[in-house]
Amino acid sequence: MYLVVFKDIPAQRKYLESHGIITIILADEKLKPFNNDSYSNKLYTFLYNLNSLELCTNLSDIEIINLIYSRVKSLQSLNAILAEQITRCFTNCGLMYIDDNGPKALLRFYDTEVTSSDNNIELRGFYKKFVSLLNDDEKVEKYKSHLQKLFFIFKKASIYGVILNDKRDRALLTTEILPNDSLIKIDKEINFNYYENITPIRSNIIDKSRQYNCFQLNKLDEAYSIIEEELSEEIRQKDYANILISLFNQNVILHSLKYGFSSDRDNYSTLEENKIHELYDDLPRNIKKTVSVIYDLVT
Repeated sequence: MYLVVFKDIPAQRKYLESHGIITIILADEKLKPFNNDSYSNKLYTFLYNLNSLELCTNLSDIEIINLIYSRVKSLQSLNAILAEQITRCFTNCGLMYIDDNGPKALLRFYDTEVTSSDNNIELRGFYKKFVSLLNDDEKVEKYKSHLQKLFFIFKKASIYGVILNDKRDRALLTTEILPNDSLIKIDKEINFNYYENITPIRSNIIDKSRQYNCFQLNKLDEAYSIIEEELSEEIRQKDYANILISLFNQNVILHSLKYGFSSDRDNYSTLEENKIHELYDDLPRNIKKTVSVIYDLVT
């Protein structure tokens, strides 16, 4: 049995120990979402650490790979990703650029480096386990199918590979993990025939070309309705990156419907624009880091 307290009272602690109760003293205040509220910061840090599987010491290799992947998983639905989005998702890492038939970006997980922010010792220890796994040729070959989904996201972000040592002279390249035919497929090739794709198709994959084509054909009412449908599916899938994009697109179309020369303008006059900043503020901290670049683009 455990008792969580904020202040150590030796006499009380020893008394509880004699009855088999272990006292946990909350002193760690590394995370400070509540600014100067020490009490709330300590409690938040404690609860956050409880929910952080990265702090476990007995994780299997598959669990390590899956946890690394989970940090960037929400980016998988995007056709193109900025390398900075990857580093924001992971934290405690950076990019190193080399010249190999042109500039190439390598992902480097921090170990002992001191930075102005992102100095999470526990998280760096977890990343060290992942890098150690990548250093083992047998394990890389054994878990290649599990690593491919992660490195495919790296490829979308034009990340050339992952640095494997402190000397920064070895790296596991993305091309070593992905099959030769793993091409990045854009949802739709550039096509100026907007009439081709405005009819709905039953699918779990969101196709934003429908709303775009309707917008180009000035079918704003239809485009607005399509986004409504897509938003419902994106919310169900918890696809936060595309939710932000859809909300932005809907605001653009709503503005045209309300203030343009449309016969339907009265039907939309009382509707308010989506408050994207409020949605973003309500997102969990880890999701915010993942979609922060998208948020910057749509606000």
